Amino acid sequence: MTKPTRKRVRRGNHGRLDTINQLPYEVLCHIISFLSVDEVVRSNIFSKRWKPLWKHASCPDFDGRYMIKPLSQLENSLAGKLTNYALNSSTSSTFESCEKLKVLKLKKMLMKDGIVNGILKNCLCLENFSPIESVGFKKLKIQKSSLKFLELQLLVVDKIEVLVEDLQVVVLNSLICPAKGLRIFAPKLKSFHSYCNATTQRMLGNKPRKRT
Repeated sequence: MTKPTRKRVRRGNHGRLDTINQLPYEVLCHIISFLSVDEVVRSNIFSKRWKPLWKHASCPDFDGRYMIKPLSQLENSLAGKLTNYALNSSTSSTFESCEKLKVLKLKKMLMKDGIVNGILKNCLCLENFSPIESVGFKKLKIQKSSLKFLELQLLVVDKIEVLVEDLQVVVLNSLICPAKGLRIFAPKLKSFHSYCNATTQRMLGNKPRKRT
């Protein structure tokens, strides 16, 4: 009669049962999706298994306040959120390396007119784009054939032009723009959502615009 094999249990440095590293890879990726980039990087000390997990975060937040070169972290990502950063004609060229990027959120950014066009041009596979609470520009032109989802949130601009034939979803959230200045051409649009937070819009309307 053969003896039943005993499954080897991994234990941590202090002899305690290491349960978290016994979890399936899919579960670890799900845990990572709830963490910020800083927390994900610090999680690498747990185990070698955790080192590549940051690439599977749903939309990691690369915050310019805490990271020296946040743009470089976007190069191998499928999704990313860039926060608290200033972009100009030279830094936006960094997006040339973001060929695989499909989801991009730009929050609290400082950008000149035309910077967004350069970003969209370089991100060849971009499908989901969300500029949020960003300043420094008066005009915004969105023209990207691969784009499927567009969210414009907490922006104060004079003109917005969206020319995307395959665009399927548009979300406008607390947007300040003259009615005559808003133009959307999206013949394949399936869903359109518009929200208005009166308090937030008043705050944005009274806030002085920053110029680079």
